[in-house]
Amino acid sequence: MKSYYLFSTFSFLLISINISLAIAQPSWELYENESCAISLMHPYMEDKISQASSGTFQIFITKDNKDPDSLNMNITVSCLDKRLPITEQSMNLTMSGLEQEFELVTYEENSLNKTAIDGEKLSFVTVGGQIERGELFNAQTVAEINHENNTYIIRILSVGDDGLSGFINNHNYLKDNILSSIKFLN
Repeated sequence: MKSYYLFSTFSFLLISINISLAIAQPSWELYENESCAISLMHPYMEDKISQASSGTFQIFITKDNKDPDSLNMNITVSCLDKRLPITEQSMNLTMSGLEQEFELVTYEENSLNKTAIDGEKLSFVTVGGQIERGELFNAQTVAEINHENNTYIIRILSVGDDGLSGFINNHNYLKDNILSSIKFLN
């Protein structure tokens, strides 16, 4: 009888943990923007999407309290009808500009010529740090990708309060999933 009770209790705990983990995961919703001819995934169905102007859209993501890894985020995508060169120098200038927005930079990443889903080359820089010596952290990623005769600039801004290491890990997880989901529409 004791072993049955112990097994039942253990099974209940496993089921509870699995249900909690299933609730606390992004649903990864597809968004297609016809004017930019691009699609990407964003974390939650409740995210707000705004078509700012021709060639620009934004996705606003509010921290989901059921998901400990979620962050307040803003994804801005601009599509230019001109192919701009994406060089190491231009990405270093972008990083330098981002660094000036922080009082204290605690994280930097520079990735050049990474291959995206459609085989295009994607370059991005990420800078992160504390906001005004407080408990909040901020990270910004700027990615650039050329496709045919267009240049796409994707800016991902995150704000969170889960400690620097956890915050950077969460930002990078979401950023990597967003950038790797990019596809170009025909």
